[in-house]
Amino acid sequence: APHAADAYPNLVRGLYGAVRRWGTRGSVQPCVVTPWWRQRMKEMCVLMLEQENFGGIYLDVLQGCQLPCYWTPHGHTAAGGDSMTRGMHELVEIVTDAVKAKDPEAITTGENSSENMIDVTDGILQLTLDPKNTAPIFATVYQDYILRYGLEISQDRDAFFVQCASLFVEGMQVGRFRLRPRDNSLSFQNPEHREFLDFLEQIVGYYKQEDARKFLVYGQLLRPLTFTEPAPMPILTYASANKKSTSQFPALMSGVFCSEDGDLGVFVANASQKDLNFSANLELSQYGFPDGAIAQAHQIHPDKTSEPLSGQTKDVLILSDTLPARHITMFYIKQDSQR
Repeated sequence: APHAADAYPNLVRGLYGAVRRWGTRGSVQPCVVTPWWRQRMKEMCVLMLEQENFGGIYLDVLQGCQLPCYWTPHGHTAAGGDSMTRGMHELVEIVTDAVKAKDPEAITTGENSSENMIDVTDGILQLTLDPKNTAPIFATVYQDYILRYGLEISQDRDAFFVQCASLFVEGMQVGRFRLRPRDNSLSFQNPEHREFLDFLEQIVGYYKQEDARKFLVYGQLLRPLTFTEPAPMPILTYASANKKSTSQFPALMSGVFCSEDGDLGVFVANASQKDLNFSANLELSQYGFPDGAIAQAHQIHPDKTSEPLSGQTKDVLILSDTLPARHITMFYIKQDSQR
């Protein structure tokens, strides 16, 4: 390795200088505070843009800190204070500034980074779906601030739709898909994958529409709908990839977003194998509309066709329809300025 001799003094070390390993693995990690590693990272990322025509840089094992380094000759305290957290933030800022200077359209993303890193990255890779934690807390706070996307999507039929529907309605981009010739790939030629591709086509169809994109990408995530129908709500069981834990999700999932101009975008996804009639009462005051406000709504489909909901609505808007199996619909709601 041509840079091994230069890298060795800049590795994470213990208090007495012994190189620290990443858990039980044989791999090592450079100290993010050292000027050598910062310069090397910046050079590598810029070279990728120049020589490989990359459109962005993904920083693995980003998080908000790193493996603590106790070797004070690096210029930091012995893993004390915020030296490692601050060092990681400074490193990523250096990389991002260099990437943007080379190509303003290039993006930087990182793995599962915490809140202190989101001002120096354009997006974050998160766990696709955690069976133990189904409340989108991070999205509620930061949906309108930073792009989020998931890991590889399951090829299990039921899990695929639960994952894609739940990610979509919370404004998170669905994860990665394996394509041929890789194993467990999604194939455009395999008839058994047609319903997978049809569902993804609906998701992409909304992201291609400006009226939907302003909610999915830039909107603030609000409380989901409370369905009055179906009652009871059909429940889907979702198992993790290793099948060690399971959780339950409603067959109908919803995402309600508020745009910067105060409009509401409501998305409803049916992840089940059955057509479902649904109905929900949306109380406008709970979503930022002033008391007595009159709302007008359109239902918008993935193919850009739309139709208005009949009449104007004051205080409570009733959203209802029959949603086919594995389909998505959207309602665009705005305050009537002529009231």
